Amino acid sequence: MKGVTGVGTYPPGVTDLFGLWNSTKTINEFQQDARALTPNFPGHYKPILSNNWTFLCLDKVRVSIYKNGVEKAFILFNATGSDKMSWFTPSRIIDSSWVDLQSTTKQYFAMSKDPDFLREFYASQNADKSKCDSTGWMFISTANRCFLETDKKPAFYYAPDQTSAHWGYTKAGVGDVFTIQGHSTCPDNVSLPTVISTVNQMTTSTPSCVDKNPSACAEIGPDVCTLLIDFSKENCAHQCNLCPKPAVPSVQVTTPSPNVYVLMKGVTGVGTYPPGVTDLFGLWNSTKTINEFQKEARALTSNFPGHYKPILSNNWTFLCLDKVRVSIYKNGVEKAFMLFNATGSDKMSWFTPSRIIDSSWVDLQSTTKQYFAMSKDPDFLREFYASQNADKSKCDSTGWMFISTANRCFLETDKKPAFYYAPDQTSAHWGYTKAGVGDVFIIQGHSTCPDNVSLPTVISTGSGCLYKGSLYHQGDSWEDGCVYNCTCDEEQSGHFSCQDLCPVYDHLPKNCKVVIPNGQCCGHVECSPFRPLSTVQCDSCFYKGQCHSWDDTWIDDCKYKCECLQANLGFYRCKELCYKWKLPASCSLNEPAPGKCCKTPSCPPWIPIQYPEGYKAE
Repeated sequence: MKGVTGVGTYPPGVTDLFGLWNSTKTINEFQQDARALTPNFPGHYKPILSNNWTFLCLDKVRVSIYKNGVEKAFILFNATGSDKMSWFTPSRIIDSSWVDLQSTTKQYFAMSKDPDFLREFYASQNADKSKCDSTGWMFISTANRCFLETDKKPAFYYAPDQTSAHWGYTKAGVGDVFTIQGHSTCPDNVSLPTVISTVNQMTTSTPSCVDKNPSACAEIGPDVCTLLIDFSKENCAHQCNLCPKPAVPSVQVTTPSPNVYVLMKGVTGVGTYPPGVTDLFGLWNSTKTINEFQKEARALTSNFPGHYKPILSNNWTFLCLDKVRVSIYKNGVEKAFMLFNATGSDKMSWFTPSRIIDSSWVDLQSTTKQYFAMSKDPDFLREFYASQNADKSKCDSTGWMFISTANRCFLETDKKPAFYYAPDQTSAHWGYTKAGVGDVFIIQGHSTCPDNVSLPTVISTGSGCLYKGSLYHQGDSWEDGCVYNCTCDEEQSGHFSCQDLCPVYDHLPKNCKVVIPNGQCCGHVECSPFRPLSTVQCDSCFYKGQCHSWDDTWIDDCKYKCECLQANLGFYRCKELCYKWKLPASCSLNEPAPGKCCKTPSCPPWIPIQYPEGYKAE
C-alpha cells in the first residue's frame, strides 16, 4: 500500500489509510505511476495482492516514509506466521531508523487510530493528552489535534534523528509518501494471485442493441413489454431491456446451471433466521443467506426444518431473469402460484400487479387490489400479501394469498410463518371460505442467460464468506458502498451479516447540522459557536450558557452527548445519546433504569438482541 500526503480520495466507505489497509478495497491498482515511491501521481495505491496475505509467503514487511523519492524513516518487521493485521507490533521489529526503538517502552504502538490524537500507524513512546505533549518515532496524522499537525491530511511525521522525537519541541520530519512493502520467499514455481485489467475485453464484446420498430414501441408505450411479450422481444429489445447480457466475470467458474433457480424458500413454523432478521420479508430484503449449502433445504417440501436463501438472490442483475414465480406448496405439490414478468426489474420491484403474467386464480389480474406488496401491511402484518379488500375493525378481508406473521385474526392459528391461499379459482373471503394452508413458500426465477455466461454461485469449501465476488474470512469486516457494514460470522458455512453503515441524526439544535465530508459516506454533527451577547466571556466551547474545556463531554437533557473538540475555536460536536432500536414486533423497550437516560430492549428468550459495537446503557 502507498499513501500520498494531502490526498483525500478513497474507495467508497473508506476515509483514511488505516481504513484502506483494513478493508478489502483496492485503489489505482492498474495505474503504473501510482506505484512509484514519489507523490507525482496524485492518488493512493493498494492492489488486490494485499488482501491475499496467506499466498504471499512474506517473511518481512517494511513500513517507510519517503520525501522526494528518498526513504527518510523505516521500521522493518518479521512477517513470518503473521496475517495482514498482526505484523505491526513491537515484538516483531527487526530493524529501524532509530537506535532506541526496540529497547524503549512504547505507550501506544498500533495501526489503528489512537484515542487521544487520532494518529495511525503510530509508534509512540509516551503522551500527555491534556498538554498535547507526546514523544515517539513516526505516525500518520489524520486530524489537527496538536499545534504541530498543520500539514494537509493525511500527513506523515517522523523523528528526524536517530532517537525518538519530542513532538512540538523537536522539529518533526514530514514526508510526502507512506509505504508498506513486503518481501516474499515464494519459490519461483509458485504463482502469486494477481489481477490483470481486462476492461477492454469485457466492454467491447457486447453487440449493439436497438429497437427494430422504435415508432411502434413508443406508440404502444410500457405495456408492450408486459402485454406483447413476443412482439417486444422481436421489435422493442432496447425499450424493454431485453438486450443480450455481456459475460459476467466471476470468482469461481462453474458449469451451467438449470434455467430455474430457487431464490428463497420458507418453511411453516420455523422461527430461525440469520442475526438481525425476524421474518421472510426481512430475509428477502436483506443480503443475508441461510442454509445455502444444505442440499435438502432446496427441496420443495418441508422435510428440512429450515428456511433457504442462496447468495444468488443478492446478484439479481447477473441472473438475466425474465420470469419470477411465487408459489405455496403442500406435501411437495404446488397449490397456488403467481407468475411475474421480471424483465427490467430488480430484487424488490417485480412483485406488483402490473407485472402479473399468470396465476392460479382467474380474477387476480382483472380485480382491483387494495394492498399488494412484499412488506407487511399495517393492519394485519401480512407479507407477500395479495389483498382485494379489507376491514381491520371487523378482521374481515378478501384476497388470494399471504404469509401470516401474527395472530391478528381468528383464522391465523397456525404456527408462524403460516402460508394461506385461496383454494378455489377466485379470491377467498378469509374466515368465511376455508383457507388453504401450505407448508412451503417459495420464490423461483427463470434465467435467459446464454450458456456461455457463468452466473455468480457459491460452492461450499469451508473457506470463507463470499460477498459480491469477494471472499472474506471469519471475523473479517467490510463495507458495501455507503449502505452496509458487514461481518463474516461463520467461515465454514459462509454466513455473513450486514448492518446499516451510517447513523441517523434527528432533532438537532438550530445551530447544529449534519456535515458529510467530500469522499466520505457518513456525516457528523457540527455545531457553530452560539454566544448570546448577554452571556459572560467564554474562550472555550459555549453551550446553553455553560463553558466547556477542550475534550470535555456532557449530556444535554438525555437527548444529546456532546464533546468540546477545539476549545480555542469554540467548536463542539453533538450526537444523539440513545441508540435507535429496530426491534421485532414481539420485542419492546423498557423504561430507562434509575440514573440512566435511554430505554433498553427486551425480547423473548428465543429472539437474540443484536447490540451495536461498543454499546453501553446511557
